Amino acid sequence: MSNRCIMMAYLSERENVVEQVDSLCLRLFDTWCETGSVTPLAYLLHCWPLTDSAPGALRRLGETMRDLRRHHADQLDAYGFQALCEMADLIDELVERPARTVRMMAVGEVPE
Repeated sequence: MSNRCIMMAYLSERENVVEQVDSLCLRLFDTWCETGSVTPLAYLLHCWPLTDSAPGALRRLGETMRDLRRHHADQLDAYGFQALCEMADLIDELVERPARTVRMMAVGEVPE
C-alpha cells in the first residue's frame, strides 16, 4: 500500500444535536405552512434556516423561539409547543457545551 492515508470522519455528537434542531425547525416550518400559522412562521423565518452552527446563531434561534412560546403560546398547538420545548433543551445543550476542535487521523494512527 502506498503512503496514502485513508481518512474517516464521523459526525460529532454536537453536529448530531445541530441536525436534530434543524430537523425540528423543518418539521415546524412544514406544519406551520400547511396550517397557515403566520405568526409562528414569521418568528421561525427570522432566524432559520441556520447559516452556521456557531453559538451566536443557535442562541438567536433559541431566544426567538422562546419569545414565540412566551408571547404567542395561544397560537401553538400541543405538537408545536412540545417541539419548541425540545428545541430549547437541545440548544441549551449546544450553547453550554461549545464545539471541540477535532483533528482528523489516519487509519491506524494513535492519538497523542
